[in-house]
Amino acid sequence: MQADFNRVRLFRVLVLLLCTPMVPHANGQKAALIGKEELAPWLNQKRDCPTESPLYFYRFDFFDFKGDGDKEAIVVASSCMTGTAGADIHSVISRDSSGQLTELEIPDAAPETYDSLFGNQNYDLTVPDGLLVATFGDDPESSHSSHHYLRVER
Repeated sequence: MQADFNRVRLFRVLVLLLCTPMVPHANGQKAALIGKEELAPWLNQKRDCPTESPLYFYRFDFFDFKGDGDKEAIVVASSCMTGTAGADIHSVISRDSSGQLTELEIPDAAPETYDSLFGNQNYDLTVPDGLLVATFGDDPESSHSSHHYLRVER
């Protein structure tokens, strides 16, 4: 019962991602695809890491969330701030109308989401069948692993 409540609550929280108002490109041209070489220094700056500090990308995929033909980057990565704890960056990155990188807001999950998880708790972002899915899990070496799937419709 508690797991169902957590899934519903997470659905409500993350549905805001796709409800964020989007500004179409004024010139009607497709935006350049976001690359790791452009994204890494930008993310490092946002996290007070040295610009040249390497990022470890667990996931770097693309999907057109806005439906405008431009693909946003789905990023799960580790910055200089995480050490060995796993990914500390879970983001969907887009371009604004001037072509600058911008991070779409993904609300934090409710603390109850992690009640059944043990050890090192992490999550991944994927887009199967056009839906954003956050998969939550604990230490992969734990025999008590638990995954919570959250589907957000476009």
